[in-house]
Amino acid sequence: MPDRIPDEKRRSIAEFYAKDDARTQEETADEFGVSESFVRTVLNEYDVDTGHRALSETQEKAIAEKYTEPTVSMAQLEEEYDVSYHCISNVLDRQGVDKKSRSEARREYAVRKDFFVRPRSASFYYFLGLMYADGSVSGDRITVVQHVQDADIVRQVRDLIQPESPVHDYHHDGTHYVRFSLDYGKGLEVLKSYGVVKNKTLNLEWPSGKVPNRHLHHFLRGYQDGDGSVGIRAGRFRWQIVGTQSFLEGAAVYLDRHGFHLGVYGIGDKPVCRGVVSGENQIVQLYDLLYDEAEVFGERKHAAWKELRDTDRDGNERHKKPVVVGQETYESKSEAARAYGIDRGTVHYRVKNDTFPGWSHQD
Repeated sequence: MPDRIPDEKRRSIAEFYAKDDARTQEETADEFGVSESFVRTVLNEYDVDTGHRALSETQEKAIAEKYTEPTVSMAQLEEEYDVSYHCISNVLDRQGVDKKSRSEARREYAVRKDFFVRPRSASFYYFLGLMYADGSVSGDRITVVQHVQDADIVRQVRDLIQPESPVHDYHHDGTHYVRFSLDYGKGLEVLKSYGVVKNKTLNLEWPSGKVPNRHLHHFLRGYQDGDGSVGIRAGRFRWQIVGTQSFLEGAAVYLDRHGFHLGVYGIGDKPVCRGVVSGENQIVQLYDLLYDEAEVFGERKHAAWKELRDTDRDGNERHKKPVVVGQETYESKSEAARAYGIDRGTVHYRVKNDTFPGWSHQD
């Protein structure tokens, strides 16, 4: 993993950009040998105003390319690039792109409105977790973006909500992304009621009392697909998510009830923290919680989870520890929970507590 760029260089980037009103992010990136996306991250960290700056030639070409996509509007580009509608119009004129008619710009695709209606499904709460981590909202627009390696996540979400709508590929700073956008005011109202709002990243709270307990693992799986990772780091099994301290502390309480310890750690001077579950046994069992009755999930991270669950660090098939209740044996705590109509946390407590004879792990 590359080293974090030192604070001194980050500060220099912010100062270099701020000194000249005509200086672009592209010029700043070239000066310091970093990407434009990194420059934007630094400018955001140091609260440097970028709204009045001119667009670079690279950005103008990207705007022209994106606008040719059937459902991309000038208003969407105005928000994405933080410039005026008039600025976007001028860019399209300079790039020789014809503007869309009103009917083309407002082409609509059927929305599965029941997706947002109570009682909400496990798939909705997965989507909610994904939106918490990596979605955006503005006006009536809901947008999900993922790196192309996780394009299956975007397509699954699209199929759940607006199956006839296109999914768009685009490139930014040399990176290939996939995007699904939805204009649906009522759906946006539902998401806002759960705390998904514009500029939400630094204000997210764990959704205590908002997401039913039986669906919290679906929510957390969606969150990790948006902003999490799993693997072996420095010889240790490790699962990590990133979020506000308050959000991660709420997640820690939930996971503790199921027998997992989520450590919460600061990340330098950043306003977010890192939540980590580590240890081979913890990771193997966490898979069973997150993917219990899962219908929607990212294939790439799921494959990484399965590899850790099914084989040990030496590549040997892992010995599993089923749950025994009386004369019955269950492959996992989640399976035992379903059989007895209780949650996994209760099964974990009974297996660990001697006051519940007949509940144990099979050796």
